[in-house]
Amino acid sequence: QWSGMDLNTSEGIPTGITTDKLFSLIVDPSFDNIEAGLFDNDGMAFDKLNYIKINSNLSTIGSKAFYNSNLVTFEIADGVKIGEIGTSAFEGCTKLKVIDIGPEVNIIRAKAFKDNHELSVINIPNTVISLGNEISEDGNYIGAVFQNCYRLTEINIPTNIISLNQSMFEGCMSLTTISGLDHVTSFDKNVFKGCIALENVYLGNNVEYVGNDVFTDCLNLKLTIDYNARYSTFIDVGFNKNQVYKINVMDEITEFESYAFFDYKPPQQLSWNKFVGFKWFLYLFN
Repeated sequence: QWSGMDLNTSEGIPTGITTDKLFSLIVDPSFDNIEAGLFDNDGMAFDKLNYIKINSNLSTIGSKAFYNSNLVTFEIADGVKIGEIGTSAFEGCTKLKVIDIGPEVNIIRAKAFKDNHELSVINIPNTVISLGNEISEDGNYIGAVFQNCYRLTEINIPTNIISLNQSMFEGCMSLTTISGLDHVTSFDKNVFKGCIALENVYLGNNVEYVGNDVFTDCLNLKLTIDYNARYSTFIDVGFNKNQVYKINVMDEITEFESYAFFDYKPPQQLSWNKFVGFKWFLYLFN
């Protein structure tokens, strides 16, 4: 632990100590942010740094602060708060196994934890109000906050998050459980693409948009949907019809059109609260 050092310029680092020999670091309470790109592979040579503990409140962990680093453990002391985690802050930390971002983070930017192949658990607090909301040059949201976190097994969506942006969990092959989806109204393209272990997902009556390939290659998925008037906006787009396990027909639906569920594998459960008319009942399910 070095008081008064400037990691950006090496000023204050004891004589004879070079950054390429630094294995662990306890950040002094005088720090209030970690600058963009500070520990990435394009900056100073923190090649062997694998442990960091933060002892001070941080307003920001800057973009690409630990990009492609060899970090294994990132901890914060009790009571320490982090305000924002920047774009690609921990992207490419393929050895990162343990991370504590604290109880009061407000903003997690796009690709913050992308390609964290060894990360299995991360707690996202309900204080988060923005999750991967950056807009690219072509006008699309970037997302990809947890893309290719191969070992991530479960995640909770904070209550303030109503949109999951592009590729948010794409390639999370071990992801089995997602909680907090009941307040999500929009699923951008590729959100769960390739989540081969994902088992149960419920799309509620509040869902307004499901983009292309949201559930592509989710081989074990059992999907429950509330069939509503907006359903036609994402049918045949976001998921494979064989993934539909249960259909709840909402009261606003008064009649199914011909071939309404054609090419579907009949769901194990189909329920509605009132009589619904049918056209060409023979072709309701193929």
